[in-house]
This record gives sequence, structure tokens and C-alpha cells, in this order.
Amino acid sequence: MRVGLRRLRTAMSLFSDIIPGKKTDDIKVELKWLTAELSQSRELDVFLTEVLHPLEGSAHSAELQPLAGELAKRRDYAFERAKAAVHSQRFRNLTLNVAEWLEIGRWRRPQDMLLRERCEEPIETAVVAQLDRRWRKIRKRGRRLLELDAGQRHKLRIQAKKVRYATEFFEALFPEKKMQKRRRKFVAAVKDIQSRLGDLNDISVHISRSKEIASEMSEAMFAAGLVIGHEEAREAAVLVAAERAHQTFSKARPYWK
Repeated sequence: MRVGLRRLRTAMSLFSDIIPGKKTDDIKVELKWLTAELSQSRELDVFLTEVLHPLEGSAHSAELQPLAGELAKRRDYAFERAKAAVHSQRFRNLTLNVAEWLEIGRWRRPQDMLLRERCEEPIETAVVAQLDRRWRKIRKRGRRLLELDAGQRHKLRIQAKKVRYATEFFEALFPEKKMQKRRRKFVAAVKDIQSRLGDLNDISVHISRSKEIASEMSEAMFAAGLVIGHEEAREAAVLVAAERAHQTFSKARPYWK
């Protein structure tokens, strides 16, 4: 569901020029709400299964238990919150509003002349412009990757994710064998940088969560320190891998040209 929401929000971003309006803005707000309701359960689950559980086999297994127990409780609560969200009237209203907007939304029959001209533009022209602009933005921002803070890296990851989804959405527009071969290389490169930046974002979340729990539970302070040290040590290697991934991405030929 999270991936589906990301793909829908990306599609809306790619076509933002031709879907303006209050209804569109309202739906974006609700999609963002639902994404947030689902995200915490994923973040906590990753923290437990990919960081805490492997560390529990170490010599400090007993000291890690207070932190692991607290994370498990928070994850369970997050799952209940996610379930409550998708069983709510707000969720039902959202699904109906999205269906209505897709089928009979005002954006399908634009009254504004400029908007009509945009809608009549060949899809190939619009897609090439979108891919080219977003590709250049990632190349430019990524050159300073080692200088970016966690928030800036997160924004770069979102840009990479949008480019990846766009290549999937519009694959059929570039059927030539030569283009398809270049597209596969491009997709592999953008997936790699997205994955590395995703790892960096997870590390940032894990450190932040550990500090938060340590400030609330004195018995979890030692375990939080272990996790923070582990994640900070891992961050350096992931940063190097991310920089390499960006270099590969920057060299990948834009298949749409």
C-alpha cells in the first residue's frame, strides 16, 4: 500500500501542470496523511529486524533488551494505528474521492485555454522534458552528496524515486531496442542510488529513534549508545557507496534522447 501511494503521488507530481485545482490539492493532503499513518510501522519494523535482531547475538544481548522491547511495543502500536487508518471513514472517503477525481474530475475537461493546450501536448514531449529536468537535478545535487545533511539526502532520494517511477510509467514510449537497452542500464543506476540513499535515511531514523528512547528510558541508554555507534560506523561506508552510485548514475546516458 505504501508503494502504491508513492507511485500515485509521483504520477500526480509528474502531471502537476495539467491537474491543478482544489480537489487535487485536497486529495494530495489526504494521500500524504495515509502515507504517514503507514510509514511508522515500516520504519520500526526495519529497525528491529535489520538492526536490533542481528545485534542481539552479540556479547551485549542482555543490555539490548530494554531498547528492543520498547521498539517492539512501538511497532505493535504503529501497526494498530495503520490498521485503524485503513478502517476509518477518512480512508473510505479518500478512496471514493480519488476514484471520482480520476473518472470525472474537472481536470479532464479544462476550461482554461492554456491548460487545454498543455493537455493536448504530445505525451512524448512532456515526458522527455520531465525526465531531462529531473535527471539534471539529481546529477547537480548529488555532486555535493558528502556535504548534504540527512534532510537534504532524503529530498534527493525522493527525486531519484520519482525518476525511477517515471521510467516505469512511460516505458512503452521508448520501444526501440537501443533505447530499451539504455533504459535498463539507466534504471539499474537509479535503483542503486535510491537504495543507497534509502539506507542513509534509515540510519538517520535509527539514530534519532535511539536518542529519543534513551531520553525517555534510562535503562535503554546503554543499548541506544551501542546502536548509535553501530549506525554511525555504518554510515561512512554507505556514504561512499552512495557517492559511487551517483557517479555511475551521472555517467548513464539518458535513454530518452
